[in-house]
Amino acid sequence: MQQQDLSRRYGKSRAAISKVLRPEYARGVMTTGQGLMVRNRNEVLESIAEEERLKEEPMQSTWTEMMRRGPGEGGR
Repeated sequence: MQQQDLSRRYGKSRAAISKVLRPEYARGVMTTGQGLMVRNRNEVLESIAEEERLKEEPMQSTWTEMMRRGPGEGGR
């Protein structure tokens, strides 16, 4: 299911759907009363954790590369 489909189904903007699907917001949803009743809750939480890890990975590698190059070497 695409974000556009969710947008139409729930009558919300795609931006709102995108925001709710971010790992940090999804984790918050899972701590609500309805989130606690989700059948595969542990699997969902593992998936959220994986998304968070993948989201941080590119930032860390970019930072490491910048530090390795040193000042004044730019992005060539």
